[in-house]
Amino acid sequence: MLCLSNGNADGLGTKREEELQKCCKFLSNCIGLFFDLVEIEKTTCLNHEKLQDGFKQIWDLDLIADIVFNYIKENKIDGILTFDKNGVSGHPNHKAVHQGVM
Repeated sequence: MLCLSNGNADGLGTKREEELQKCCKFLSNCIGLFFDLVEIEKTTCLNHEKLQDGFKQIWDLDLIADIVFNYIKENKIDGILTFDKNGVSGHPNHKAVHQGVM
């Protein structure tokens, strides 16, 4: 699993990373069919200087594409789940992830 930001907009990046780990573990226990394929200990959560969380932060789509492409190649990924074109909640960072992945 790759998370492009640790959600540190309010200085809660470490807490958000812990929440992501707990979420993955919970999902693995609940719907193991998909998440058995995710090695929880291999969850990658980035804190890239150009991908900082925030409604006013503009994310570089080419950077997202490069990061995701390299992660796919390095980890031999054959499927992707990501945000929809509206970023689910309309969050600009979520929309950028969708666009960068596409």
